[in-house]
Amino acid sequence: MCDMWFCLYAQRCYGRLMAMKAHLAVTAAIIVMLPRMVSALGPHELAVLVNTNSPRSVTVATEFTQSRHIPASNVIRLGLPGGQKSSLQLSPKEFTRQIWKPATLAIRRQGIEGHVLAWVYSVDFPVRIRTSPPISITGITFVRNQLPDAQAVARGSYCSALFAGPHSPDGETFQSQSFDVLGAWLDKAMPLPSMMLGFAGKRGTSLDVISECIRSGVRADHSAPSGTVFFVTGDDVRARSRAWQFPSAAKELRLAYVNAAIIPAPPTASDHILGIMMGAPTVAPQSYGQYIPGSFGEHLTSFAAVFDNAQQTKLTAWINAGATASAGTVTEPRANWRKFPNARFFVHYASGCSLMESFFQSVRCPLQTLCVGEPLARPWAPKAKLILRCPARPNAAGILVASARVQADDSRAYTRWVFLLDGKPKSDGTKSTIRLDTSRLSRGMHTLRTIAYGPGRVRNQAFAERTFFLASRPD
Repeated sequence: MCDMWFCLYAQRCYGRLMAMKAHLAVTAAIIVMLPRMVSALGPHELAVLVNTNSPRSVTVATEFTQSRHIPASNVIRLGLPGGQKSSLQLSPKEFTRQIWKPATLAIRRQGIEGHVLAWVYSVDFPVRIRTSPPISITGITFVRNQLPDAQAVARGSYCSALFAGPHSPDGETFQSQSFDVLGAWLDKAMPLPSMMLGFAGKRGTSLDVISECIRSGVRADHSAPSGTVFFVTGDDVRARSRAWQFPSAAKELRLAYVNAAIIPAPPTASDHILGIMMGAPTVAPQSYGQYIPGSFGEHLTSFAAVFDNAQQTKLTAWINAGATASAGTVTEPRANWRKFPNARFFVHYASGCSLMESFFQSVRCPLQTLCVGEPLARPWAPKAKLILRCPARPNAAGILVASARVQADDSRAYTRWVFLLDGKPKSDGTKSTIRLDTSRLSRGMHTLRTIAYGPGRVRNQAFAERTFFLASRPD
């Protein structure tokens, strides 16, 4: 059963230029600088899981990590049996042996355990776990491989600590928050959210469509789109299930200057669709209009993520039509609104949260749900640019000093600074300068990444990288 007190408490409290010639005993050459603007969940906070036995999985993961500048240390390589034809489902023991144990071991070994807040699965991973009742691969990841009571899953009474309400028409709602803020409050009780970049099997999408979906998510960043969110009502039980959520969510969106419309039938050839939330067993997303980068579409039906069953429209239809993400359940949910995104998904999105953060704050019981698409899309993220200054070489003593600043209207508000050397944390605090002793580094290429965090419940981020080369080590 849902621990309501805990649920409420959690919400409140929550590279490259060419190297320069070697000089003296130690030579370091700056090879590239990559300033990037992000908000909320950052690239260094994701672990990207790749099925190395599937060329498709490797291709999609490579495109995503390059597009989003995911550190190499954050890529987790797993060799699943069957390659790209791996089973659609695993037993809990198979998930533990093939995915959970090797992935968590690799994360610890690669030194990123302290700052990874979410996982992203590439294509050609199973989508369903053979439990009773079945749950999704993202569901078992969410509970960190610790299965809750089966009845709580079946009834949807399991309550996510990330859910921001409401639980009822007059229920309390909570402000949007980024995963790092939630993680700071929840500590060891923080779940492990995850998404899948695409589904490329039968009734899925092509690699070209998945690639375009990733590019669409990147294009969405900082766009402050003028599209419309459509909430579609109707007589179908699937539509009635969450119709009570639409008026208040639409009101919140309008207050945030986001267009929202409650309509009795799907839009017809409507341009600039930011989102569609509806309920029906079969839908035709391609006929509703043009989906703008960052859009989300979903239709609350039983088999949207049951890809081995031909019944009902699959979630992939939305992505084939141009949406950046969609979601569906991997087993019969019984039209239970608790297992689907709440209409406030778009409210969290408009607050600056990433698509993944918005999704998990809007689903009360996400254990049987699969969210597919580009997780870091952030259309309403504010712009900021981090300037990282680093000398071309260390001093005679082998010391390299780097400093950073944020170029933005509120630059003085960026008070937390994280430095990662080759993906591993070297400094995390209030200082925007770091002093590196290169005598402790091996010869060759090294990457310094600096991340600045802004204040607030949805903490803005900006980062930059410098890659340098050590020709030799000091004596």
